[in-house]
Amino acid sequence: AVVAAARGGWWDGYDWVVRVNPDVIIRDERPLLRAMTGGDTTGIFINCYGDTTNKRHLVHTDFFAVKVSEVEGSPALTKTAKTAEDQWTNVVRGPIINRGRAVWLKESQPRKGMCRAAQWRPMEGAAVVHHHLGEHAPLVNDTCTVPFARN
Repeated sequence: AVVAAARGGWWDGYDWVVRVNPDVIIRDERPLLRAMTGGDTTGIFINCYGDTTNKRHLVHTDFFAVKVSEVEGSPALTKTAKTAEDQWTNVVRGPIINRGRAVWLKESQPRKGMCRAAQWRPMEGAAVVHHHLGEHAPLVNDTCTVPFARN
């Protein structure tokens, strides 16, 4: 769906696109806004591998933010890959990651296991969390109990 949107011109007219699955919660928007408004950042990502100190990256597709101009017309948009994460990583690797223009939300990266934001991490320190009932916080009276950051 992400590649179809990028190929299909759905992002025309936008500077940035933020993709968020319904079960992903932005607890604290401040790190995102800082990255979007300052410097040369053109992508904000969570690494499924939980490590940004080496060249092993797998961009989480349940959440990301990209500057549209960096991915428009990417040759990787025409290729297929085994998973959505593999394909999107191929799209952003050259124009964003390899050029040092990515901001990695380290507190939201999983420590181990599945590619889920903040998996096996304390939720309070994470700007973005992937919330499933019973994993982080239950619903109470049909209301999400995930704690949001305070300004």
